[in-house]
Amino acid sequence: MANLPETQLQENFSLAYVRAVAAAAGFSVQSLDDDYDSVDLLVMATGNVKWNGQVAAGRSPSVALQVKCSCVAAPKDGALKFPISIKNYNDLRDPGRITPAVLVVLYVPRQWSSRLKWSEKSLILRRVAYWKNLRGEPPTSNADNVTVTMTEFFSPESLTQLMYRVAHGELT
Repeated sequence: MANLPETQLQENFSLAYVRAVAAAAGFSVQSLDDDYDSVDLLVMATGNVKWNGQVAAGRSPSVALQVKCSCVAAPKDGALKFPISIKNYNDLRDPGRITPAVLVVLYVPRQWSSRLKWSEKSLILRRVAYWKNLRGEPPTSNADNVTVTMTEFFSPESLTQLMYRVAHGELT
């Protein structure tokens, strides 16, 4: 394996995971060169989004993602608790944001050999990602970071539902 730092490896893996989920759901993903606004990727739909047999009223929705990765914070009782910086927390909870933005955290095994399995028949990325919309969350008095409890899985189905909600104006 190459000599990239673990933090960079985790970032690259989490971005690839999100891209795979978005592709499976039929959405495109755009990387953002600068993430001063606490956003790494923009997921976009072309035309109308269909979910649960319904067609969204709005066309071509997009959602911004702050993507993180952890091999330390393990899910417990169906939830993942993850610390994020105060800056990221405040940027993502800002009710004045025009494009909806959510936090996505991928939980991976500690050992790299367990994170990705390849064969001629399949490619498996391990483990699981969660997402949370922080818009409207209360301010915090913490100085460094805040722990976010996440219970929603980030999957092709949940991303499609998320984009459908954006197209309906339910997620702003």
